[in-house]
Amino acid sequence: NPLPRLLLSITYPYFLGLSDVFMSEQPALCFGLLSIFLYLKYLRNHKSLHFILGIVSAALAILTRQYFLFLPVAFALNEFIPSPRRNLPKALLFLIPILAIVPFVLIWRGLTPPAIRWIRT
Repeated sequence: NPLPRLLLSITYPYFLGLSDVFMSEQPALCFGLLSIFLYLKYLRNHKSLHFILGIVSAALAILTRQYFLFLPVAFALNEFIPSPRRNLPKALLFLIPILAIVPFVLIWRGLTPPAIRWIRT
């Protein structure tokens, strides 16, 4: 069961202490793995709690690192491909976490803050 390991990594003192300074990949990876774990549990038993928590953790992963945008898209495609007509509403629900980044895209006028764009050019 990976859940105890996940909880141990979250409560490790260096994990939270350094994650806001220069290692922001750890929380994103944690939330991303949690969303995958919850999605797989949802596929197994179809409990709406796993569905909701998976969407929330995918949104937190996206807010931490934008390259996790693939998660809800992959989940939606997995629901849509076997039966497109029947699963379209459920597949669209998986795209809700992408809306978490929309305010930042509107404010920043892109996926990254303007200060970061000037550094890399």
